[in-house]
Amino acid sequence: MNTDEKTRILIPLDGSEAGEAILPALYPLIRAHRVESTLFHAAETPEEAAQAQIYLEKRRKILESQGVATRILIGSGGPVEEILSQAETGGYDVIAMATHGRTGLDRVLMGSVAEEVVRRSRLPVLLSRNGAPMGNWGRIVVALDGTPGSEEILTDVAKLARNLRATVYLMKVGLSLLTADGYRGVTLSQEA
Repeated sequence: MNTDEKTRILIPLDGSEAGEAILPALYPLIRAHRVESTLFHAAETPEEAAQAQIYLEKRRKILESQGVATRILIGSGGPVEEILSQAETGGYDVIAMATHGRTGLDRVLMGSVAEEVVRRSRLPVLLSRNGAPMGNWGRIVVALDGTPGSEEILTDVAKLARNLRATVYLMKVGLSLLTADGYRGVTLSQEA
């Protein structure tokens, strides 16, 4: 994210209150950067697309009242594929979306669009959980998996943290493998 240019954010919304949790979570970023946002909805039918247009227009007005240049885009198809396609071709810097916080059987049956987007996206993905307390971004947690590619985000995170006066926590989570003497369990390490 270049602080001299506008940060272009793709914001997928599914029409639910839980999905809208990302909007207030973005306000600290909006205050720290020049932001251009795109509200996005993947519609599977023409009727859904028409409803999405009305829904997204209302949310666009909210962001524009905060001084954020906002446009609306409606994709045609399933949410994961449409989000990833738009992210790949739209020239965005980051995807920002909410998680629904599903667990257990609900997660197995309904899946997690956010989880799949995080796994497959080439862009950084900012997630916010519905019901998470909102405030300033005093702490930023970056999960690294040890691959060289995972560290590419650190330059952008450092710039963002400086602008927000935030502390960055680097986290690496590793699972121990089964060994001759049995299961070692899960190990967590935190690097500052």
